[in-house]
Amino acid sequence: MPNPFPPPTSPRDRTLKNRLGVLFIALIAIGFSVLPVLHAFTKPDSNKDYSRWWRVAMDVRSGASLVRPLGEQSFIYPPASAVIFFAPLSYLGPQGMVIALCLLNFAAHLCVILISVRYATGSRSLNQHPLLYIIPVAVTLPFVWDTYYLGQPNLILLAAILIAFRLLDRHRTRAAAIAGTLFAAVTVAKAFPATLIGFLIWRRYWLAAASMIASTLALLLLVPAPIRGLSANAAETWTWVDRMLLSTSGDSLASQPGRAFRSGNQSMVSVIHRLTRDVEAAPLGETSLHVNLLTLTPRAAFIIFIILFAALGLAFITAMPRRHLASLRSRALEYSILLILVTIVSPKAGTYYFCWTLPALTVLTAEVLRAPHRSLRRRALASGLLLAILVMATALTQPFDIYLPQALGATFWGSFILLLSLLAALHMLKHRPATTPHVATPQVASSPVEAPDAELGDLAPFLMSPVPAAPPHTTPTPVHTSPAS
Repeated sequence: MPNPFPPPTSPRDRTLKNRLGVLFIALIAIGFSVLPVLHAFTKPDSNKDYSRWWRVAMDVRSGASLVRPLGEQSFIYPPASAVIFFAPLSYLGPQGMVIALCLLNFAAHLCVILISVRYATGSRSLNQHPLLYIIPVAVTLPFVWDTYYLGQPNLILLAAILIAFRLLDRHRTRAAAIAGTLFAAVTVAKAFPATLIGFLIWRRYWLAAASMIASTLALLLLVPAPIRGLSANAAETWTWVDRMLLSTSGDSLASQPGRAFRSGNQSMVSVIHRLTRDVEAAPLGETSLHVNLLTLTPRAAFIIFIILFAALGLAFITAMPRRHLASLRSRALEYSILLILVTIVSPKAGTYYFCWTLPALTVLTAEVLRAPHRSLRRRALASGLLLAILVMATALTQPFDIYLPQALGATFWGSFILLLSLLAALHMLKHRPATTPHVATPQVASSPVEAPDAELGDLAPFLMSPVPAAPPHTTPTPVHTSPAS
């Protein structure tokens, strides 16, 4: 089959296309930043979460408590994140802080796109099939818009995680330690990526896992201590843990009884509760809406969530190749699956959380392009990709006050279908027929297994090149032997 990821034609064409791509993302960033920056000047006290970040930064600088009385808590993230991330940005002023966050979002968006394409193709060249850029960027555009408009840092956190994955792939001691620290920083920022530790332990990234645990404890307890005081910071952190991580009941998740099971929460546990219990699904202030298909107890709904989560985890583990057999292509699939799992198992998952599906959309698009034309693999993966996009697209009815698709979990189910398609792709890759010896080229080892520390571009000739044509048939020269005496 023809190579779906051909090398760039010429340096001039490649440079022009790269510049046009960066310009396009920059235009998106400018367009999405207009409202937040405008609001920063016209109504700085009601500028979505930007105003919240400014208020908690002022609390840090003034020494005020970050934990409000129960029911009045205005900061639902680890207290250390206010000290480490938002307080330093506040020295730019309320307008400068908004502009800085928008610039960081732009840099993160570009970084996520480029690293995702590099993982998907195994090539250092950015001059790839246009669908690898068009489909992921277009599908996740509403989620990216939410990160700009609301002021949420999820896209920045995703960029940090992808950089950490790149460091893990180097299989170097220092790189693994830095990767663990990046995972810790992301966890301290919003807590829900803490589930990444399970993947690190299962894949035996021991140094990265130890670095993540140690760095998380240091960032939560020690780094804020000189500013907040050791005992005061520890008390605030424990109060946050008790309210946000240990406070889960049939009426609330993470101490948010008013919105835990409403359509704005697209996490797996919230969607399961809406479909199996008689709970309010409409957004706050809207007409009552109930979408339950069953009427179960809260305990039964949580059991269904645990069973489904365990089934997905088991399917993931089963589809994984052994570590010494892992390749760049299999790792790209693994990381994409992991990012979706981390997103949907979070107790709270607003629509902006699903900007984390961008790498998965890129990798699955590459798998479709890589599959032989008209093959069952290509039809199956393309169907999964198309169905996931269509289901996600039904959520676009929400701005028109049509809340039923999101109440049913449109964004969640679209991501769920995407997850199943990636699991199928990883399973098929794991069980594909062994490569015949004549496929190897002189520049690549004859073994189909990637060296553990191989760079991303090193596998492109091997993974993407078509099978060489068979040599022309020649008639063998007969060999005459003398008859036995």
